[in-house]
Amino acid sequence: MEFFVAEDAPGVFSWGLKDAEGKVVARSANTFSDREAATAAMVSVAGGMPGAAVEEE
Repeated sequence: MEFFVAEDAPGVFSWGLKDAEGKVVARSANTFSDREAATAAMVSVAGGMPGAAVEEE
């Protein structure tokens, strides 16, 4: 499993989770106005999943 942050539209970011084959299996319910806020939310959720990686940008 790997977490990532994506820009869905200009200035609209979300985080997601990919499985081992790269398929997106979850997306954040909320969107964020900057990458830093989306990353902070992603890291908060990822902290509860010790086996998941966080994608490097």
